[in-house]
Amino acid sequence: MLGRDHALSGALAWLAVAPEVARLLGERTSPAEIAVGAATCAGFALLPDIDEPNSTVSRKLGPVSRGVSQVTRTLAGGHRQATHSLAFVALVGGGCWAATTNRTVSAVVVAACVLLVARMVVPLGLGKTFGLSAGLAVAAGWWTWQGHAGRDWLSAVAMVGVVCHLLGDMLTREGVPPLWPVRWRVAVPLLGHTSSLRETLLGTVMSCGIAFFLWAEVLSPALSLIPFPRLA
Repeated sequence: MLGRDHALSGALAWLAVAPEVARLLGERTSPAEIAVGAATCAGFALLPDIDEPNSTVSRKLGPVSRGVSQVTRTLAGGHRQATHSLAFVALVGGGCWAATTNRTVSAVVVAACVLLVARMVVPLGLGKTFGLSAGLAVAAGWWTWQGHAGRDWLSAVAMVGVVCHLLGDMLTREGVPPLWPVRWRVAVPLLGHTSSLRETLLGTVMSCGIAFFLWAEVLSPALSLIPFPRLA
């Protein structure tokens, strides 16, 4: 599955499950939390492809992500190996929970995810385009640093994103090895090969779903908080 569609699946999944996750964690959701969570989940939905130097997640953040990708590919045993397994889901979730005891670390993680996703939406360039991506990332990081996102929240966002990636690749011919290091691969090739017409159609459907949930859970509640003047 293409990086674009992985990101869409992560955003859509979080928008769909955020209210229920908040209920399970005993927290209340706000439009800002749902929006930041969707962007962060979209970023984590790209993460398993860090084992491929030519993937979106490996290219969009420059030399740093490329270097990490080269090392990860070697350690993971190649593309769609260790990073496309349930073990990686647990590693990412546990790593986020442990590392984000420090709110600065949490802020950096969220900002990096938002920057990655924004770089996919806003074309790379000088001036305003890069400034918009960076501005969104800084705003999300600052929001997180102020304590709006807890450890359980970030771990849940991360694991949902990675699981979405695995499910997406499972729908292609190549499949994934969910029980790695066991090399048995699971493939339900409903989408055929990566970047097929069926995947494009699925991406369109996911985009429509995201638009619906954004309106219902983010834009509409946010607009209801604005004290518009009433006409006599």
